[in-house]
Amino acid sequence: MPDGLHKYAGQKVRQRGSSSKFVTLNNAFISAQSELGLEQAKEDPAYWGRLVESAVGAHIVNEARSGGYEVYYWREGEREVDYVVKTGASIAVLEVKSGRDSGSRSGLEAFTKSFRPKQV
Repeated sequence: MPDGLHKYAGQKVRQRGSSSKFVTLNNAFISAQSELGLEQAKEDPAYWGRLVESAVGAHIVNEARSGGYEVYYWREGEREVDYVVKTGASIAVLEVKSGRDSGSRSGLEAFTKSFRPKQV
């Protein structure tokens, strides 16, 4: 069952005007549609990365429902972070990486510069 995350913009009016990012709340819905077994999935870095990002997102969103915090995503052009977690006035940002290549951190750097989160 997918759930939509709003874009974090710092202002409610800008958040509502953005497209939602859908998060599958249980990876079984993704895995059941794949022809790949566990070992094959691990050998496909792009697919495995999507599974890991989805699993992290599912956990965060499911916990947010009872934990009293809000979850968003953020993107500006090519720069993005996977999850922004807000509780009260505090925000934390998460970029999920799987595999050996941690990739670019430009999204984290841009978000941090713009919003000054409590944790990165």
